[in-house]
Amino acid sequence: MAPSGPICTRCLLPRTIPYLSFDDDGVCSECRTPRPSLTVAGRARAEAKLDELFDRAKRDRPAYHVLVLASGGADSCYLLDLLRRTYGLEPLALHIAEDIGRPQATRNVQRIAAATHSDLIQFGMDAELVKRWLREGLPLCFRHELGPHAGRDLFVHLRRSLSLNLAARLGIPIVAEAVELGQYPRRLIFAGERQRNHWRRGRKRAALRRIFRQVFGDQYDQSLYVVDPDGATALPALVFPNAILRYDKTMAMARLGELGFDRADLGSAFTNTPINPFVSLFSYRAYDAHVNLEHLASEIRYAGHCRIGVDGRKLDRPTVIELLAEMKAATLELAYGANDLPDDLEAYGERFPRLRELLGHDEVFVARVRAKREARHFADYFGMALPAPEELGYAPPGAARADRETP
Repeated sequence: MAPSGPICTRCLLPRTIPYLSFDDDGVCSECRTPRPSLTVAGRARAEAKLDELFDRAKRDRPAYHVLVLASGGADSCYLLDLLRRTYGLEPLALHIAEDIGRPQATRNVQRIAAATHSDLIQFGMDAELVKRWLREGLPLCFRHELGPHAGRDLFVHLRRSLSLNLAARLGIPIVAEAVELGQYPRRLIFAGERQRNHWRRGRKRAALRRIFRQVFGDQYDQSLYVVDPDGATALPALVFPNAILRYDKTMAMARLGELGFDRADLGSAFTNTPINPFVSLFSYRAYDAHVNLEHLASEIRYAGHCRIGVDGRKLDRPTVIELLAEMKAATLELAYGANDLPDDLEAYGERFPRLRELLGHDEVFVARVRAKREARHFADYFGMALPAPEELGYAPPGAARADRETP
């Protein structure tokens, strides 16, 4: 299943994304506008600023120097250890537990907090709020043209709002997230007036604040779910140390192995919430794009390849395009076709042999197929109807045969 429309000749982004423009050579505006923060000089400036923020936090001696948003994956577990061991900071780990989260992620956070002698807060989000936020917020995101990542942006917005507000109320001056350089954030540090302006006028952040207001009105004003960039309380700095420093996943996995972690428990396929295939169905309808396409496109743009799976296997652009097509085909088949496969590697491999080959890691392959099988479950959980299969260009094999047999 190849992409149904033209894509950027350098990265992966399709022409269906409304905020992009393309030149005569078919190169998208993202590829034509490099991000200064991601240059060697930009990262050096960010590292100096990071050291300054950490030194100031130590001088001011709050109860905790930094709040670490800990998802339970390798990146955030390593970040907690790094801040404690290398920088001598007193971190507070925040794990936001969700009904749809994976138990392994929570166990990982508990273990790394114990191993680093860090205090831990586990915050349980209101399940009904989360359901309504996705059910009503996702269509509004597409209406505001936020792009294919909207399904993930909704969750990032809630988590980031919670972490910044909680840090502010506890007097913690810095919030650290385990965003990698491979995710190519537009900025590496938000602090002071830049942080406030990011929430006031940043394209996605300001739009998501408006969407939250459309969905909930003033119901959650003054709560941890709403960031007020114009409030009297200063916003903590938001930093992405993994993207600033010389972070290497192989090195991280080795260090976590020293702390007793099994690498099979730390891959993103095992610790991220399994919602990507579900929200991708809506991104396919709006943009014919996977929910994580923007991150993958950035990695192709700046590194020339994407790293896939627990071992960071490198895939070039043509192979990533093929992988995305295989993932879409599998997602549609499991969401709309006969979802009666036995839950084992042999059955999955027989049904999706090329996807297995491209992912290159059987545990990751099984985890991703299992996540794709949950699309119907999430439709029921969130109270959302799946897009009609014909809107996504999918016809169940049985239906196609029936059409051919009709006189």
